[in-house]
Amino acid sequence: TIGNGADSIFVINHGFNSRDAFITVREDFDNYNQIIPFIEFLTPNTIRIDMGSIIAPNSYVVTIIA
Repeated sequence: TIGNGADSIFVINHGFNSRDAFITVREDFDNYNQIIPFIEFLTPNTIRIDMGSIIAPNSYVVTIIA
């Protein structure tokens, strides 16, 4: 889960050693909707997710498949 009540950008290390990854981000509240944030592949093992605004603690779930 991501969200800490202070940041809008999150760097996630996934360890798949590939930029060919499928990433989803969904709410962990209400209707559990999938959202489409800006995602940047920094390295073969690291992505950066820009949510566009500060989000509440642990309010979104990130799934990465590679």
